[in-house]
Amino acid sequence: MQISKSRFLNLIRCDRFAALYTIYRDKNKAIVTTDPDSIDAIYSEENEYKKLESLRAMFESRYNDMDYDYEQLDDAELYEDLVSGNVESAFDEDFLKIEVLAANKLHNLFGGTITYGNQLKDQKHFESNYEGYKFHCFLDAYLENDDTIYVCEVKSTTSRKLIEKGGKRNPLFKQYGEIYRRNHEMEPDCKPVDEKPFKDPFHDLGRMVIDLAFQRFVIEQNPDKPKKPIKYMLAVLNSLYVYDGKKDKFGNNDYGDNIISIFDLTKLTEEIMPDVIKLVDTVVERLNNVNQSKVPIGKHCMLKKTRECPFYKLICQKDHDIPSENSIMNFICGHHGFVMPGDTPKNKTQRFELIEKGYTRITDFKDENLYYPQQKIQLKSILENKQYIDYDNIRKGINLIKYPIYHLDFETFAPPLPRFKDEKCYQQSPFQFSLHIEYEPGVCDEHKNHVEYLAKDHKHDCRDELFEVLFSELKDPNGMILAYNVSFEKAVIRNYLDNNPQYKEKIEPFVEKAFDLMHIIKGNSSIFPEETAPNRILFYDKELNGSYSIKKVLPVFAPELTYQDLEVKRGTDAVLEFSKLSNMSKDTYDKTIASLLAYCKRDTWAMVVILDKLRKLVK
Repeated sequence: MQISKSRFLNLIRCDRFAALYTIYRDKNKAIVTTDPDSIDAIYSEENEYKKLESLRAMFESRYNDMDYDYEQLDDAELYEDLVSGNVESAFDEDFLKIEVLAANKLHNLFGGTITYGNQLKDQKHFESNYEGYKFHCFLDAYLENDDTIYVCEVKSTTSRKLIEKGGKRNPLFKQYGEIYRRNHEMEPDCKPVDEKPFKDPFHDLGRMVIDLAFQRFVIEQNPDKPKKPIKYMLAVLNSLYVYDGKKDKFGNNDYGDNIISIFDLTKLTEEIMPDVIKLVDTVVERLNNVNQSKVPIGKHCMLKKTRECPFYKLICQKDHDIPSENSIMNFICGHHGFVMPGDTPKNKTQRFELIEKGYTRITDFKDENLYYPQQKIQLKSILENKQYIDYDNIRKGINLIKYPIYHLDFETFAPPLPRFKDEKCYQQSPFQFSLHIEYEPGVCDEHKNHVEYLAKDHKHDCRDELFEVLFSELKDPNGMILAYNVSFEKAVIRNYLDNNPQYKEKIEPFVEKAFDLMHIIKGNSSIFPEETAPNRILFYDKELNGSYSIKKVLPVFAPELTYQDLEVKRGTDAVLEFSKLSNMSKDTYDKTIASLLAYCKRDTWAMVVILDKLRKLVK
């Protein structure tokens, strides 16, 4: 078998993956082509891997500007699509440009001859034999000058996690000239920073570095390894970059080299090479001894992450008898562990260990096993088939809301490369909003008290017009913006205010006191401290399945209100349809506009209805 980078990263998951990989490659749900030993299969698989990695970066960027619990993902269907690879992208052109921008920067810095290409066939390719297997790497950028060779892995993620490692006072990486280098390599007396994550292939940082280290392994095993010194670099989008609006002679956005951040990981990949070789040896052993037997669930499954193993739901979840609803994985705070016999609150048993002991359902536990009051509520709600309702605190929460209520929801377009002046990479750039205005409790007409805006297409800058329309409706300073997961709406507005200070005096007070509808369902310690809300959550129904995303909450409170009658049913579809507007016929364009407006309107009307149901519930 030939082993590419994406196959390697999957095969290191567990002993069973190699067997399942072999069994399912000939089926429609295969991860690989039917001929895993052909170079065309490698090309196809690696291209799909790169596309999926880019989509994951796009998806995860939505939560960069806010505190967010990844276990409360709003768009469960998008999450499933990312795991399976069945999702379209609105940003394919951007993903292709990132590699070009990185290659250009590398060439401008070091000169010489550079090889790169959006197609794997155009990239520099190394192949090595190791223990009877062929290992392949395709290099996003390969530069050779008179003195040195530069191997560069290009990622469509941003530099944020790398430059934040170690904190502001003691960052692991600092910029020296145009290149980020590890601080202690340049200044040996500086305080050390924990680098264990870089050895962990299931950690976000580890995955980036091990990608590059795998390439180094393949190159160093090649008998025709270049004689010149090789530097191993990682290129990512600069999270601090702000587009200045400059255009090139063809009218396209001119980003310049500063949009790319380059990290020198030569020494780091050398240091972790023994760990990478151990992983390679593990892969070889697994391929030599293909084992279909059940294996323990663990962090290698990457559950509830966009890199979740494709075989988890297909095979392993069933083998371990883990239900989809109300399983151990759906416990609130379940990742902190459980108090089993012999445990202490500071030394709890972790859920993966408990799964192997047969604890797979919430109902497999007793109160004494549950450290968090939310978990006890979950258990009781299921056992008694009864909702938990903190009447007093829900009333208090409702009473905190000031009228008129401006029920607000944005739809945003977040391309990897900024479209318009003053935007950053992956910045959530609004193209649509829906606003329902509730003047008094329960006094809001779905149609008459509704304001909306939708840009004509994604190529024209609509931000000024959009916010002028929105801000003109925020007329009563006594009123309050209400949203579901309001930190997102606040971040979108503040991004605009940062570059348009003329609105700050009027709008900043609305942003400051904006209220989150989720807080009077899920609870929030800053509003409901432990002494007044000891159970922390204010409402629970077993149908929530441990999640407070609006997609879960709405059917509990208003089963009559659904998205199923709409053409556009989720935010991801809205972005995709919006991206196509400029290429549609007039009839299709008009229908799509109507569908987008209907979807966003449904979002804010859902908030109006949920709030009204809460009022009636605790009346």
